[in-house]
Amino acid sequence: MNWGKGIALALSVFIVFIVTLATIMMRTKVDLVSDDYYQQEIQFEHTLEAQKRGEELAAFHVSQSNNSVKIVVDNALESETRVQFYRPNNRALDLDYSMKDGLLIIPENHFQKGVYEVVISGEAGGKEYQQKREFYFKP
Repeated sequence: MNWGKGIALALSVFIVFIVTLATIMMRTKVDLVSDDYYQQEIQFEHTLEAQKRGEELAAFHVSQSNNSVKIVVDNALESETRVQFYRPNNRALDLDYSMKDGLLIIPENHFQKGVYEVVISGEAGGKEYQQKREFYFKP
């Protein structure tokens, strides 16, 4: 084999690799975290302040028992507390709940195996509070 054939072969292999890589990347599903992502970016400073207040106010715990997922907030907020489960790789598996008394029990069949980001938010004293945790659900 001479140099010309070797260069042509190497170039052909490289082109096939690039086309395959581009095809795989184009077929990969990529969802934004939320539909109003840009609006949330504008409110980002407000969200950071709410998270800082949330860490000072109360802690929450997520635990999994035999047939349910239990969320306990140590110091329940004055208003209705919103609990959101975000699934990073599939928006269809996101869950949204509300609780009033600091305790929420969710049946196990609402979840699928994998990682969820749990966001708890509410209001107390006219100020918003928010906390985030990562939760791995395993059936």
